[in-house]
Amino acid sequence: MLPSGLPEIVGDDEQVASFLTSSSHFNATLVKAGAFVPNSKNGEKSVCRHGAEPRAELQRLASVYLKQIQAHGAGVVGADVVKGIGLSVESHEPPERHANLQGWVWSAADPKMGKAENLERAKRLAEKATLVRW
Repeated sequence: MLPSGLPEIVGDDEQVASFLTSSSHFNATLVKAGAFVPNSKNGEKSVCRHGAEPRAELQRLASVYLKQIQAHGAGVVGADVVKGIGLSVESHEPPERHANLQGWVWSAADPKMGKAENLERAKRLAEKATLVRW
């Protein structure tokens, strides 16, 4: 068990949330691909192991993760969806409930191809994500 009380292995039935820190991550009704694009520095996408409810707890976790950065909400998607597109969800505490989406494509030989494939995966996640605003 992790310090948060969650199991080390992220279950397919869990949900993960990507915090929306930019207006380019969402519109009035949808989560956009930018919410799920991996960090080019470490090749991972940071997420929180939490579903859409309770919203107050999700908002509290956003303040823990982001410190001084304002979140406008979150894009919430099932871990099974993440795994279904060839990525993994790996626990990475602290902070509490933190995880990383891993398995993105990084190719020194063809960086444009890797970037395009990662954007396609991010779009697929965004299409399945639930928009949670606060």
